[in-house]
Amino acid sequence: MGRAILANRAKGPLPAIEAAAEVLGGAIVFTGKVAAVSLETTGGFDVGTVVVQGERQLAELTFWNEYITLEVDSERQGTFPDLLATMDLITGLPLSLAEVQEGQEIAILHVHRDELILGSGMKDPALFHVVEKATGKK
Repeated sequence: MGRAILANRAKGPLPAIEAAAEVLGGAIVFTGKVAAVSLETTGGFDVGTVVVQGERQLAELTFWNEYITLEVDSERQGTFPDLLATMDLITGLPLSLAEVQEGQEIAILHVHRDELILGSGMKDPALFHVVEKATGKK
């Protein structure tokens, strides 16, 4: 992914982000400005939401140390163990959750779990009950 970003950065941030999405087998599913970041540390975990305002839609990322759900206009678009990632639309580089700030222009990438190499634990729904409780999302 890093090589794809670096190879395409001279073309601009969006081509670099698109190249990263292609390497991962995913897509850019939303772009916009970060409207709000809500973060609370509970039991050693960062829990909260990132709200992103697009041209006509609103996206909400829920996290529990990493992105767990993506909803666009309240419709679920991605759920862990899908890979959800934020990318800076100014630099074309990935943004960790700790780097996301209100006012930033970002892209949200989604890679469906079928495209990822996952351990068998990712297929056990019982392991996700604690995540559901922490985030308030099914």
